[in-house]
Parts: sequence; structure tokens; C-alpha cells
Amino acid sequence: MAAGPLLSKAGLTLEEIRDPARRIKVGDQIRFLNLAARALKDEFLGFNLAMQVDFRELGLFYYVLASSANLKEALERGTHYSEIVNEGVTQELHSRNHHRVLVRYHGVSRHLDRHQIEFWMAALVRMCRELSGHRIVPKHVRFVHIRHGDHARFARIFGDDVKFGASVDEIVLRWISSRYLLSVLTLISTSCWSNIANKLWPIVREKLAHSSHTSKMPSFPCCRTARPR
Repeated sequence: MAAGPLLSKAGLTLEEIRDPARRIKVGDQIRFLNLAARALKDEFLGFNLAMQVDFRELGLFYYVLASSANLKEALERGTHYSEIVNEGVTQELHSRNHHRVLVRYHGVSRHLDRHQIEFWMAALVRMCRELSGHRIVPKHVRFVHIRHGDHARFARIFGDDVKFGASVDEIVLRWISSRYLLSVLTLISTSCWSNIANKLWPIVREKLAHSSHTSKMPSFPCCRTARPR
């Protein structure tokens, strides 16, 4: 299937999508994914992409997350990242007896989106599982948009308590008892990498803050997974 015509309808070009440094507006991403889902006859496109994405494609940021001392710290870093680079969607974290992650839309019509938010939530759970080494199952997941029919496919990643048509987009994760996160670098001196990554995090944060004023970076990694070949 040719991606060019779909991108054109969404107000995008192949050059923009292929440029990893290019920031793409959330509204354009939503529009493109909706068009792609219809063309592919895949009503679960965002969720399916989240099951396939390789988090290492996030580059240095992934390894900074992987070096976090615990899940709370990793979620805090991810939340701070979303505050810096996302213009239309932000992530909030509230941690007490559990981790509550809320996703809020700003200047973007929430009712138009389905695939982006399902990608975001599913990718978040997968990332937490990969970083912690635990098969984390959310306490509950809520989506603002409405879905009819069978939701069984969501159970393997979200658990049994998933509701659509809610007042807020949120995911609640149970507190992980183990102190340290597993990472892909465990076999090669985790402590050394942690020291390096913790020193790099302020630099990454500063560069992200600076770049947010000069370009339009994708607000969701979903757009990168949808890159045409």
C-alpha cells in the first residue's frame, strides 16, 4: 500500500515521516493513523503497533529510563520527557500506594483519537514490563473514547479491568516491590552505566528543552513505528 496518498490527506509528506528529528503535530499524527487504520481495515492499529515497537529505537532516552533505580523514577523521567516534547498531549504521574498515569489532551480534539492513546497505554505497560522484569498487569485502565464489541485482545496487556467511555484517560499500576529495575545492560556493569546515565539525564533534558523551541518532534513514538519503507 502506498503511504504517500495517505500522508498527503493527513497534511504530511514522506520526507517529514522519514526524518527522525522532525516534530509532527499530534493532530496530524491522529489524522494519519485514522486514515491508515481504515485503509488497512485494522480497527486496532495503534494497539497492534504497540505490540511490535522496539523500544531501543528511542535511542539514548530508552537507556536513561533503563538505568532508573526503580519503576517510579522511570515513570517520572518519562513524564518529564512528555512535558518537554509534547505540545498536544501530556502525561501526569501520581504515585502513592500505586502509580496513576493520566494522559491529557491540549488543543487537540480527544474524540478524534483512538489509535494514538491505545498505542500510548499499551506501549507504557510493555515498557514497564521490560524495565522491571515483572509481568506487570495494571490495576485498571480507562479510555475516554468508546469501543463496542469484544475487548478480549486488550486483556493480555491491560488485564480484566478495562473500560471505555470514561471521563479520563488513565492507567493505574500496582506498586512494584523489587527495588531495582532490570535493564538490557545488566550483563555489562549496570552500576557503571547507571552512573553514566544519571549524569547524562540533565544533558538529555536540556537538549530536549532546547529542541522543543526549534522543531516539531513527534509527540508519540507511534508515528515513528508507522514510518513507510
